[in-house]
Amino acid sequence: MGKLDWEGSADAKKLTATGVLTIQDASVLKGLLMKAYDSGGDLLIDLTEAQSMDLAFIQVLCSANITFRKAGRLISIGKVLPDGVRKSLHAIALEPGGCDLETPAQCLWMAG
Repeated sequence: MGKLDWEGSADAKKLTATGVLTIQDASVLKGLLMKAYDSGGDLLIDLTEAQSMDLAFIQVLCSANITFRKAGRLISIGKVLPDGVRKSLHAIALEPGGCDLETPAQCLWMAG
């Protein structure tokens, strides 16, 4: 199982995900993303210590990206997309910029 940590203030919101992130973590992720959304503003997700993600975890993040964007808010991943995360995306045939959004720049996975 992975680990999820939340840091939130009026100016900055950050979610840090580490380890192997699976369906067991997806429910906790959803709750933290809802908390971030309800608190207003943008959100930074730090995946630098993430080893891998399964489809359920990825789907929750993609859904949150759409929700934030529809509200005119930004959800983004830090500057580094670890190799394990890239491999996880590749395993489900999702490449950075491959999201079905208006512009590829809106794809959550364009980081790194």
